[in-house]
Amino acid sequence: MNLTELLQNDLPIFTPGQTIGELHDFFAENNLTHIGICETSGLFLGLVSAASIRDLSKEIDVSKAEQLFQFDAVFLEDHFPAHLRFLKKNQSNIIPVLNSERQFLGYITSLDIVYKLEALPVFEKDNDTLILSKASEDFSLAEIVQIAVSNQAIINGAFIVEKTEVETVVVIQLQTERIQSCLDEMRRFGYDILETSFEDLHVENLKVNAEYLNRYLNV
Repeated sequence: MNLTELLQNDLPIFTPGQTIGELHDFFAENNLTHIGICETSGLFLGLVSAASIRDLSKEIDVSKAEQLFQFDAVFLEDHFPAHLRFLKKNQSNIIPVLNSERQFLGYITSLDIVYKLEALPVFEKDNDTLILSKASEDFSLAEIVQIAVSNQAIINGAFIVEKTEVETVVVIQLQTERIQSCLDEMRRFGYDILETSFEDLHVENLKVNAEYLNRYLNV
């Protein structure tokens, strides 16, 4: 998934000859964590964070704070995972986008990415959500998909949310009329059902049986 349609260039471009005070004013008026610094030619020099310049004198030029520049960006041809890695690595809510010659093209904001994610099939409201776990040495996403498809499921998304040497946890988003059959078969293949977005009859039956057992023991 390429996010070039989210590219925007309505924010100002700051150059090394401008003052730290101008950056202070910009951050005071905009809810952004970073802003890019470019040569007048558009060559990207790096990112500056609001936190890194907070205590600097307003009078000095941006060029005097060059040691604070973070040269990090994504390129026009990069796809979605690169954008997520950038946000995580830099703790930023804005992503500068460059061409192959390091010319600045514009920004993508983290909010734009959230809106894009909301439109994906994986987040459709009609999906059933399963959170499964299994020992990492036995875990197989291909096996999970095969089980789901054999129960006439349409899989709209699957992503691993936790992986250790001991256990792997995966979230599955799917649609099927045979959801209980799908759950039962997952259990037969050794997957633990950690959470579902619907009533799990297996769990409900266990609760009922436990109630009967308690009544019997209390007679």
